[in-house]
Amino acid sequence: MELVLHEAVRSALSTITRRPAGSYLFYGPAGVGKFSAALELARTLNCQRQHPANEPCTSCAQFAAGTYPDLIIVRPEDKPSITIEQIRRTVTALNLQPYYQTGTRTIIIDSADAMTIDAANALLKLLEEPPPRTLFILVAPTAESLLPTIRSRTAGIYFPLPSREQVTQLLESRHQVASSEAQRLTDAAVGAPGAAITLATDPQAAALRLDLASQAQRALTQTRFGRLRLAAALTAASADLSYFARLLHARIADAIAQNTMLSPQAAANLAALEQFRRQLSAKVAPRVALERLMLELL
Repeated sequence: MELVLHEAVRSALSTITRRPAGSYLFYGPAGVGKFSAALELARTLNCQRQHPANEPCTSCAQFAAGTYPDLIIVRPEDKPSITIEQIRRTVTALNLQPYYQTGTRTIIIDSADAMTIDAANALLKLLEEPPPRTLFILVAPTAESLLPTIRSRTAGIYFPLPSREQVTQLLESRHQVASSEAQRLTDAAVGAPGAAITLATDPQAAALRLDLASQAQRALTQTRFGRLRLAAALTAASADLSYFARLLHARIADAIAQNTMLSPQAAANLAALEQFRRQLSAKVAPRVALERLMLELL
């Protein structure tokens, strides 16, 4: 797996590998490798370690094929949320004996923030009294997106973005992307390795993201009239405004780091951006929210 992780995360995962106990919450930005890390942790915990070099054991081969029997993945299916019915099916599965006599049965709740209240409460009972040799890993963008009762019963591990140099090197070494292009793709991916890999392997997606990154840069240099025209163009094109907000935040952070934006201006811009995000979450009309942002940027 192509995992580019912060050293603190690698250390935490190493500790779990040696002494797995309880339930965990992996949280952090999108595309940073939380779900992949959960899969890799489950594989490591169940590796039989009795095979010749370069030849996977039975368990590792099953993980690679997606057929490992003691791995349960729960995520939204035909609805945008994880339902109580899905958790109940998980309870039924856990009432059965694990397929293997040794190892750690692992339940990964992907997009755990999408659980309904009833689903979260049903999961809470499992977290309070987990079956033997069973590990729960919840994956979510933020810890605050889960109920306090769920958070209190999981050990949180925050996945920060790796350095841009790490992501750029990944694109250069494993995907044969030229250095200058790797830097552009890393910026367009807001430093998230998963997103950067997608852009490196999908030219159409890369073109859209690079254009959106350019628009985010323009938003900080245009006049107010120019920004309003930009808002109209973005909404007419049904642009991904949540991603646009991430790109704009990265541009402001870069300007702060390079001392090209004064602190009062940066504070005002970040406050306007946060308000924009709240409005998007509250389902305010995209053009209204974006035009307000463009008028408030300094």
